[in-house]
Amino acid sequence: MVKKIYASTENGVHSLMNVVSTLRRKEFDVVGVSMDYVDDQKAELCITLREKAKLNAEYAKYQLEKIIDIQNIMIGGGEQ
Repeated sequence: MVKKIYASTENGVHSLMNVVSTLRRKEFDVVGVSMDYVDDQKAELCITLREKAKLNAEYAKYQLEKIIDIQNIMIGGGEQ
């Protein structure tokens, strides 16, 4: 199943790189990433990942909560 994780940050591209490298290092199957600037101080991230047995969206959310500059992490609906 494919799930989307949404988060916000204040450090733009730097935070995006931290998120992607963290998820890849933990061997998540990241299939898409996007970032949109809301204003000069805030950006919204959308990470699409393909869930595996133990590498599910909840575990990815847990990993992202450890990154200091990532806030408002939410898991969106998925597809089969």
